[in-house]
Amino acid sequence: MSGRERETAQAVPFLGQEFLLWLYWRSSSDPYFFLDNQGLGSIDLRLEEQITLESLRGEGYRETIQTQEVALNDDIRDSVRTGRIPVAARVKVSRGKAEWQFILTALPLAMRSVKLPAPEKSEDDETMHLRLIQMEEIDRIMRALFKIFLAERTNPAFVSDIRTFLGLER
Repeated sequence: MSGRERETAQAVPFLGQEFLLWLYWRSSSDPYFFLDNQGLGSIDLRLEEQITLESLRGEGYRETIQTQEVALNDDIRDSVRTGRIPVAARVKVSRGKAEWQFILTALPLAMRSVKLPAPEKSEDDETMHLRLIQMEEIDRIMRALFKIFLAERTNPAFVSDIRTFLGLER
């Protein structure tokens, strides 16, 4: 995430939570994102194994649900319907043969415990260089997704579309 995007997310802390909710919604509907206009091709993004939800009402309720398919778990969708929003999730991003796994937190909006794609056998210096390129690549992917989220968030239908997805509107 760029410095300006990071400042925006920190200045408006709910954006991290909304971004995670948007990723949950979008990856539940269709895990494929086309980032061709960002020079990144297409990616597959899935929330896997674990998601942490927290109450919006300030009652201190927090739950972590562990399941193979976060997107297909009805308990998670029901929990979001009752006013709980994702604050952390385990994310898997695939692009071609490359695969990144990490925990995305909402407050602050950050990637943690990033597992990079396995490097091919090469010299140590070359391996280090490839790892740095992989870190830059996942950063560019997440920045591109955040830009898409911000663009969609300004669409007047955004709230209605999420409410419909959650079953709150028909």
